[in-house]
Amino acid sequence: MFLAGWQRRTSTTPHGTESVTEVEAAMVHDAIAAYQLIARNAAGGKNLDAFLRMMRDAHELLQETKAEAGAGAVPRPARFVPEPGGPAKAPPETATEGVLVDREGNVYEAVN
Repeated sequence: MFLAGWQRRTSTTPHGTESVTEVEAAMVHDAIAAYQLIARNAAGGKNLDAFLRMMRDAHELLQETKAEAGAGAVPRPARFVPEPGGPAKAPPETATEGVLVDREGNVYEAVN
Protein backbone atom coordinates (compact mmCIF):
# COMPACT_ATOMS: atom_id res chain seq x y z
CA MET A 1 0.00 0.00 0.00
CA PHE A 2 1.42 3.38 -1.00
CA LEU A 3 0.47 6.12 1.44
CA ALA A 4 3.28 8.64 1.49
CA GLY A 5 2.89 10.26 -1.93
CA TRP A 6 2.09 13.83 -2.88
CA GLN A 7 -1.46 14.85 -3.70
CA ARG A 8 -2.76 18.03 -5.29
CA ARG A 9 -5.38 19.90 -3.27
CA THR A 10 -7.46 22.71 -4.71
CA SER A 11 -8.99 25.27 -2.39
CA THR A 12 -10.95 28.47 -2.91
CA THR A 13 -9.98 31.58 -1.00
CA PRO A 14 -12.58 33.94 0.49
CA HIS A 15 -11.88 36.31 -2.45
CA GLY A 16 -12.96 33.64 -4.94
CA THR A 17 -9.55 32.67 -6.33
CA GLU A 18 -8.48 29.06 -6.51
CA SER A 19 -5.14 27.86 -5.23
CA VAL A 20 -3.51 24.50 -5.85
CA THR A 21 -1.08 23.09 -3.31
CA GLU A 22 0.90 19.89 -3.16
CA VAL A 23 0.33 18.01 0.12
CA GLU A 24 2.79 15.33 1.20
CA ALA A 25 1.26 12.13 2.65
CA ALA A 26 -2.23 13.52 2.14
CA MET A 27 -3.84 10.07 2.24
CA VAL A 28 -2.32 9.40 5.67
CA HIS A 29 -3.67 12.69 6.99
CA ASP A 30 -7.09 11.92 5.49
CA ALA A 31 -7.14 8.46 7.10
CA ILE A 32 -6.24 9.93 10.49
CA ALA A 33 -9.00 12.52 10.17
CA ALA A 34 -11.47 9.78 9.20
CA TYR A 35 -10.59 7.66 12.24
CA GLN A 36 -10.94 10.68 14.50
CA LEU A 37 -14.33 11.54 12.97
CA ILE A 38 -15.56 7.98 13.50
CA ALA A 39 -14.47 8.11 17.16
CA ARG A 40 -16.07 11.54 17.73
CA ASN A 41 -19.34 10.40 16.18
CA ALA A 42 -19.35 7.26 18.32
CA ALA A 43 -18.70 9.34 21.45
CA GLY A 44 -21.82 11.31 20.54
CA GLY A 45 -23.82 8.10 20.11
CA LYS A 46 -23.86 8.11 16.30
CA ASN A 47 -22.66 5.36 13.98
CA LEU A 48 -21.44 3.03 16.73
CA ASP A 49 -21.16 0.10 14.30
CA ALA A 50 -18.40 1.89 12.35
CA PHE A 51 -16.48 2.54 15.58
CA LEU A 52 -16.80 -1.07 16.72
CA ARG A 53 -15.68 -2.31 13.31
CA MET A 54 -12.66 0.07 13.45
CA MET A 55 -11.72 -1.20 16.93
CA ARG A 56 -12.13 -4.85 15.88
CA ASP A 57 -9.88 -4.31 12.87
CA ALA A 58 -7.23 -2.62 15.02
CA HIS A 59 -7.40 -5.50 17.51
CA GLU A 60 -6.96 -8.10 14.74
CA LEU A 61 -3.98 -6.22 13.30
CA LEU A 62 -2.17 -6.28 16.63
CA GLN A 63 -2.66 -10.01 17.25
CA GLU A 64 0.01 -12.62 16.55
CA THR A 65 -0.30 -14.55 13.32
CA LYS A 66 -0.68 -18.32 13.43
CA ALA A 67 2.97 -18.74 12.45
CA GLU A 68 4.14 -16.44 15.25
CA ALA A 69 1.93 -18.09 17.88
CA GLY A 70 2.90 -21.62 16.81
CA ALA A 71 6.62 -20.88 16.99
CA GLY A 72 6.33 -19.52 20.50
CA ALA A 73 7.57 -16.15 19.29
CA VAL A 74 7.55 -13.41 21.88
CA PRO A 75 8.51 -9.75 21.59
CA ARG A 76 12.26 -9.37 21.85
CA PRO A 77 14.16 -6.27 22.88
CA ALA A 78 16.46 -4.69 20.32
CA ARG A 79 20.05 -5.85 20.51
CA PHE A 80 22.82 -3.59 19.31
CA VAL A 81 26.04 -5.31 18.38
CA PRO A 82 29.31 -3.46 17.70
CA GLU A 83 30.65 -3.72 14.20
CA PRO A 84 33.28 -6.39 13.65
CA GLY A 85 36.77 -5.09 13.26
CA GLY A 86 38.18 -4.70 16.70
CA PRO A 87 38.03 -2.06 19.40
CA ALA A 88 36.65 1.41 18.89
CA LYS A 89 38.87 4.02 17.27
CA ALA A 90 40.11 7.01 19.22
CA PRO A 91 38.15 10.19 18.46
CA PRO A 92 39.94 12.91 16.51
CA GLU A 93 41.62 15.64 18.52
CA THR A 94 39.84 18.57 16.85
CA ALA A 95 36.24 18.98 15.78
CA THR A 96 35.51 19.27 12.08
CA GLU A 97 32.37 20.86 10.65
CA GLY A 98 29.94 18.24 9.35
CA VAL A 99 31.54 15.40 11.31
CA LEU A 100 30.12 13.79 14.44
CA VAL A 101 32.08 11.37 16.60
CA ASP A 102 30.28 9.35 19.28
CA ARG A 103 31.83 8.20 22.55
CA GLU A 104 32.92 4.88 21.00
CA GLY A 105 34.88 6.74 18.32
CA ASN A 106 32.52 6.03 15.42
CA VAL A 107 32.68 8.83 12.85
CA TYR A 108 29.53 10.09 11.10
CA GLU A 109 29.88 12.56 8.23
CA ALA A 110 27.15 14.81 6.86
CA VAL A 111 26.04 13.96 3.34
CA ASN A 112 24.97 16.88 1.16
